[in-house]
Amino acid sequence: MPERFSFPAASVAVWLFALPLAAQTPVPPPAPAGARLFQDGVTAYRSGQLAAAETDLREAIRLSPDSADAHNALGIVLQRLGKNAESLAEFQSAVRLRPESPDARYNLALALDRQGQTADAVTQLQSAVARRPDFVPAHYMLGRYFQKLGQHGSAVTEYQVTVRLQPGDSRAHYALGNALDDTGNHAAAIREYQTAIRLNPKDADAFNALGNILDVFGKHAGAVAEYRQALRLKPGFALAHYNCGLALAALGRRPEAIREYQAALQSDPHLAFARVYLAKAQAEESQAKKVQASGSLPAQRQPPEAALVVPPFLQRGRVLYNRGHLAEAESELRKAVAANPASPEAHFFLAAALDDSGRHKDAVQQYRSALFLNPRYAAARVSLGTTLYLAGDPAGARAQWRTALTLGDSSQAAEAASLLREYSGR
Repeated sequence: MPERFSFPAASVAVWLFALPLAAQTPVPPPAPAGARLFQDGVTAYRSGQLAAAETDLREAIRLSPDSADAHNALGIVLQRLGKNAESLAEFQSAVRLRPESPDARYNLALALDRQGQTADAVTQLQSAVARRPDFVPAHYMLGRYFQKLGQHGSAVTEYQVTVRLQPGDSRAHYALGNALDDTGNHAAAIREYQTAIRLNPKDADAFNALGNILDVFGKHAGAVAEYRQALRLKPGFALAHYNCGLALAALGRRPEAIREYQAALQSDPHLAFARVYLAKAQAEESQAKKVQASGSLPAQRQPPEAALVVPPFLQRGRVLYNRGHLAEAESELRKAVAANPASPEAHFFLAAALDDSGRHKDAVQQYRSALFLNPRYAAARVSLGTTLYLAGDPAGARAQWRTALTLGDSSQAAEAASLLREYSGR
């Protein structure tokens, strides 16, 4: 269930983005002076003519400045145009003019969250559901925002209301499963993922999430089956390839794990965890082949992935990152850095989470910290180069990629060479 804005049209509020119609509180149309322009603006918006819609709605507001509907509609148009600060101001005007409107408060909540004011967004949504207890999207978004704030128990409550009001919504069951998993109620989470799959057998995310729980509890073969089903439904699903690689490595099937990590990076070259685990798996496979070729007796077999012991904060951060919970992943990874500031991996993984959150400057700092601690950390060199390139520093990027070529890590060298060819013709 993606974010949806509530867009009033004439006397009823209509949900965009294919949300089923819900019971809405009737609202009066704009004052006659601006009514025609309001309708023209709504029509232009629905036909994709955003600039014309903005023009009509601004004129409607000039003629009828106290029209909450016109401010609300203009806020939606401005948000679609990427004018987030102006959009927020229009939604605030709509709430000021009609404070009893759940729809206006809902839209204001979405705009507040986009400006990083998630706690204030929660307050607006709580006011909306107090006025309209069956407001399904508001309960769902409350769940999302509570998760973002790390309040997983409250998130579970809101998602439970959502599935009670709309039991056929597979995405709501999937979201409830994630929240239950975050609270440690793994059995209930599995049931919700299974319900999501029953309602939508093509939900690759639900298969991937179900695989994650099975993998954490040591049911690696079952996890592999779920990940592969996710990949059948969504070829190129980078996280499912990566997760499948982890499960295969835990089963001691390292060559297959390497292929999955490589597939993950082919789909998403910026998936930092896959880059690190690929390098480790390749190093271990190379060492195993050397031992076999020398005829030496191998050391007593270690449990699968014994060399990949991950501290708790790092492990938790990785799981959250896999689910796309970047803010929570960042929190755990910062704890990992605080617990072990001399760990290059902790800095590297934190950089990856920051990078995916769009905070490239902070990511660069963490990649550089990882490299200060381990200058031969090839994966960090490659990732830092990519981030520098995206941030507008192609010369700095190429310098990092060239250095990666010299560090003796064949997989990272190949990646660096590919990037140099692609972005500098070399």
